[in-house]
Amino acid sequence: MEKKACELSQAENKMIHKIPPEADKNKEKGDKSSELPQEEGKKTVHISRRPWITEEFMQKVRQRDELHSKVKKNPADSAMKKQFRLCRNQTAALRKKLKHAYQMYLEEL
Repeated sequence: MEKKACELSQAENKMIHKIPPEADKNKEKGDKSSELPQEEGKKTVHISRRPWITEEFMQKVRQRDELHSKVKKNPADSAMKKQFRLCRNQTAALRKKLKHAYQMYLEEL
């Protein structure tokens, strides 16, 4: 059976939608402040990031992904390929640098 990219396995679905115990207590009291308004059929997915991931890094990732999509649309554009490769390499180097700095920080503790 082929699985689409956006479909979740049953185990993943249970992990995402696990209700914290505090929410159950609030429901018993009749407090609806913990419930968020949500459209029917929509699911909220909360993404936790690694501690070394910064907003600067995420901007670089978005820039890299945008360049990648442009290169895929126009593979003959060698200047765009060069720009993508440069951005890809900078993103990888930044990721390694941030992760190493975080590991050094943990060792100091």
